[in-house]
Amino acid sequence: MSTRFFWFAAVLSIAVNATATDTWSVLDYGAKGDGQTDDTAAFQNALNAAGQASGGVVYAPRGNSFFAGHLTVPPAVTLKGVWESVPSHNGLRDTGLPKPTDDGTTFLVTENAGNEAGSPFLTLNHNSTLKGVTIHYPNQAVDAVPQAYPYAIAMRGKNPAVLAVELLNPYNGIDASQNERHLIRDVHGQPLRRGIFVDVIWDIGRIENVHFNPWWSLNPILFTWQRENGEAFIFGKSDWQYVHNTFCYGYNVGYKFIESATGHCNGNFLGIGADNCFTALKVEQCSPVGLLITNGEFVSFLGLDPTMIQVGTNNTGTVRFVNSSFWGPCNQIAKIAGSGTVGFSDCTFFQWDGRNEGRHAIQAESGSVIVRGCEFHEDKPQIELSTGVRRAVITDNLIRGRKRFFNNSTGNAVVANNVSDEVSDIIISQQPLSLTVVAGSSAEFAVIATGTGSLTYQWRHNGKSLPNTDTNRLLLSGIQLANAGTYDVIVTSSLGSATGGPATLVVQVPPILSVPPVGQQISGGQSATFTVAATGNPPSAYQWLFNGAPIAGATGSELIVSNAMTAEVGAYSVVMSNAAGAITNTADLALLDLKMFAGVVIDAGPGTSFRVEFTTDVNTPTTNWNALGTITPDRRPSYFFHLDSPGEPRRFYRAVPLP
Repeated sequence: MSTRFFWFAAVLSIAVNATATDTWSVLDYGAKGDGQTDDTAAFQNALNAAGQASGGVVYAPRGNSFFAGHLTVPPAVTLKGVWESVPSHNGLRDTGLPKPTDDGTTFLVTENAGNEAGSPFLTLNHNSTLKGVTIHYPNQAVDAVPQAYPYAIAMRGKNPAVLAVELLNPYNGIDASQNERHLIRDVHGQPLRRGIFVDVIWDIGRIENVHFNPWWSLNPILFTWQRENGEAFIFGKSDWQYVHNTFCYGYNVGYKFIESATGHCNGNFLGIGADNCFTALKVEQCSPVGLLITNGEFVSFLGLDPTMIQVGTNNTGTVRFVNSSFWGPCNQIAKIAGSGTVGFSDCTFFQWDGRNEGRHAIQAESGSVIVRGCEFHEDKPQIELSTGVRRAVITDNLIRGRKRFFNNSTGNAVVANNVSDEVSDIIISQQPLSLTVVAGSSAEFAVIATGTGSLTYQWRHNGKSLPNTDTNRLLLSGIQLANAGTYDVIVTSSLGSATGGPATLVVQVPPILSVPPVGQQISGGQSATFTVAATGNPPSAYQWLFNGAPIAGATGSELIVSNAMTAEVGAYSVVMSNAAGAITNTADLALLDLKMFAGVVIDAGPGTSFRVEFTTDVNTPTTNWNALGTITPDRRPSYFFHLDSPGEPRRFYRAVPLP
């Protein structure tokens, strides 16, 4: 035994001496690794020594290092533990498996509990690396709503790297923002709120072989919170981002793409996966250059509206899925909005409409859509194109069961060469035509089809079957606004079925007065305002009249009569009209306490101002006339009335142009 001991010691001595110039041990700076003594200062001193020597490796041997503070890794320095490949410590969840303090190099982090905005535990800088350690937050409870902490790791500068690191249970994992060419490789664990955050990247960042799985805790309280709040991968500005072989399980959002203060993401994503996430991949915004996603697998089946792919209303960029699989009893595979482009090529779709509510696998509200060469493995509705879809190419797809596409796009859509299991000999020679009718009237849609044997018909309104509609004609009587929308008909023979339509029904409603104009009595020289409102479809146009004659430019819902005098007294009418009809309503304007006022008529166009003056003696020198006020005409002629004149002695008035 003693011979073997001295041989080992000799070998160890040679290894240490060979690397003494570029390797520092934290033990030489006072680190204990006993899980109780604060090793923050010892580690930082060792890191600083390596930094002052222009770089090297700071070695943290097997042990449990306790940290009450945080660390900064200087440029060109590697902080290295014993692990050459990322470990897995399931022991706190599964009895009998290794716990984070049983082996290897473990960092026990405690600083900034409850202070998410505090300093990250460890900050990397230019060319610095963290490798071969487990990061564990021992005060985080496995059976409670998690306590907030800052990011475990922040990557700054150029070429920072995180290699073979286990993020066992951080609240926030890695902040990979404000750097260039970051490298994150072989990282496993269970980040609770955020896994990896990428932003402000102007030169390519790389994320490889990252696996986030609930190895630390599956307690219902904690794991429910994680699924309601957690986001595994978040991408803001990155040009480009390369992501390869990544996976996450049990988050609210697996992969999230956002618009940050500096922009949005374009990137190459190969072999990525998200399982048991409420939304597997969510795009709020991305670059027009594109998110190129290949060989992905996406699974959603829990939450209020489990969805594999969600593209938001603000997206203007391009998202392309190639050779990817989508499965799990979700509500729908994809919900697409925005003005960008979303494409699926050579993909496979399973288990959508898990609650049997008649939902389509791919639901496109707007933008441009490509679905090409894919396979739909359920005999359920496949694709819905809403009116806002501008362009669509739906071609060369394989469909199990009956083809059920709903195309209500008002843009350009090509739907062709899609092959289903159904065999149909039906030929539709006359499609139902779109109609525009007035509310209260009738409308009739008709289809003419031929096929083997007796044909049956099922008419639908906005995708929902209408009862007792088993003929080739659909008659609607007493039509109201609720009847507006899209109509189609499924024609079935003994050999298959075909769909006629869609046709659109537009329902027009004549104007209905909702706010009538009110008659008014005012004193001379005051203003009167008439207001009116009407409902109808399409919206009403307005034209005001005075004593039966149209008032030029009075085409709004409000009419203002300014400085009303006897000439403005009379009947004010408004005609409310749309394509379905017109109505008229009238209100009167009267003056109270009618009196005779003296004043001036100014026959001048707009643009010149006048000072109005008066005197009781026409022989008074002009410099002694009394000023009443100024007027700037807005029409020709304009009037200035002296409201104090009734009952006063005779007066003379004049208007003097102002320079």
